[in-house]
Amino acid sequence: MIELEVVTPERHMLKVACESVTLPGSLGEFEVLEGHTPVLSSLTAGILSYREKSDVTRLMIAEGFAEVGPKHVTILCEGAAFADEVDVETERGSIEKLLKEKSQLAEHDTKEFKRVEAEIERSAAKLKLF
Repeated sequence: MIELEVVTPERHMLKVACESVTLPGSLGEFEVLEGHTPVLSSLTAGILSYREKSDVTRLMIAEGFAEVGPKHVTILCEGAAFADEVDVETERGSIEKLLKEKSQLAEHDTKEFKRVEAEIERSAAKLKLF
């Protein structure tokens, strides 16, 4: 068994024992099983899933980091949400608004451009839960 822990700046999201964890790594999705080689990986906004016996649970995570060990996975990310915490229409509206905002940004404002892109990625990841 692997102990999975997900922590965001706002809350301690979950702590659960599971059989496997699939993560949205910056270089691509990867799965962690018990006995995994220790690794530190950056994460992109996407879907984290974990398996407990035959049940698979999915949640959206924002960008962050994963610390993986033989018996644990610790996720530190900018945000996370389960499907029952997401309002599809709100997220679609948010993406629409952010895309307009992004199109009006000046080329030299890279910090604001990156912030808007990150928010779009988070909203899009939330919609992947459905």
